[in-house]
Parts: sequence; C-alpha cells; structure tokens
Amino acid sequence: MRNQHKIKDRTGEKYNMLTALRIVQHNPIKWECLCDCGNITVVDGRHLQSGGTKSCGCLSHHGNPKHNKSNTRVYRIYAKIKRRCFVKDDPAYPRYGGRGITMCDEWKNSFETFYEWAYNNGYSDDLSIDRINNDGNYSPENCRWADDVMQANNKRNNKRYEYMGETHTIPEWGRKMKIPYKTLYYRITVSKWPIEKALTEPVKRTLSKS
Repeated sequence: MRNQHKIKDRTGEKYNMLTALRIVQHNPIKWECLCDCGNITVVDGRHLQSGGTKSCGCLSHHGNPKHNKSNTRVYRIYAKIKRRCFVKDDPAYPRYGGRGITMCDEWKNSFETFYEWAYNNGYSDDLSIDRINNDGNYSPENCRWADDVMQANNKRNNKRYEYMGETHTIPEWGRKMKIPYKTLYYRITVSKWPIEKALTEPVKRTLSKS
C-alpha cells in the first residue's frame, strides 16, 4: 500500500495577496483563498506555494488591484468582514465564522457589488456596518449603516432596564433622559448604581475656563 503524504494545513497563511482559507479539491490540491482585493478565488496548491499565482487575477500592470479602492475605509470594512467570517486564525473568527455567520455570495465574490450597496444605502465615514439580526449573515437584507448608539443598542447580549413602567436598553434610556451614553453605561455597569439613581442623578458639566 502506497504511503500518502500528509497534507500541510495552510489555513490562514498569506501568500502574496492571497490568504488560504480551505482545501476544496484533492489530487491536485486546490485552495480557496481570500485575495487582498476582496475576492474569493480557487488556486492550485503548487502555484500558491511557489508564488506563481499572486492574486485572484485582479492585479493591474502596475501591481495594484484594478478597482483602485484598496486604501478606502469601505474596502477595509469589507476585508475585515471577510476575515472574521472565513479566516480561522483571525481573532474575531470564533464570534462570527465560528458560530456560522458568513457573507452572502454576491458580496463574497465581488467587492464592487458591496461598494455599490454601501453607497446606495447611506454609507458615510462616521457610520459602521451593523447586522440587524445578530445571528444572521452579512447580506443586503440584514445589514445597515449605524452610528455608535445604534450599534450598542443592537448587541446580542444587550440588557434592558425597567424604570417607571418602561423598559429600555442603556442607549435608549440615554437618548430618552438626555444622558450621554458613556456616562450612563459607566453608572450602571461599572459603578453599579440602581437604575433610578443612574437615570435621575444630574450630569455634572465641566465648564471650561475662560
């Protein structure tokens, strides 16, 4: 019986612009890879290791991704989502890909499609991408652009507090009582104030010296 060589696990390893994600074919070995441009591609294992294949094919003659948006914030957000969903060595993977959260195929296969969706759906530099259903995937129907308060209010481990017959999260109470979110968060979760005191104690305003 012929000895079979053990296949080296290259998951998470970076080769030029390609990060190996998983083996999708044996004999010959082919790897599914995440390209720095944001695309997912399948690469022959020999070409990946030797450097014969450096990207998904996106490199222009000048050595830069053809979409010319790799230095933009929206691209960095896109690349970060892909890593947390598909790269097992990424620190955020256990909270995303590790619990079954992925990216829809239309975004996974095309940064340009994600880019178009972003700017057609309210993207701006002061907003972050937010999944409406925290157990759902990254897809057009489950994503929106949100500010810090909305993001905080949508955390899956968010706790609600009752006072005077109303129940709200900390961000919701902050808006309702006109208390800065960070102040209220500190009062309730760090200082462990009772909810009544946290919501009714006046906020000290620091006056700047003239």
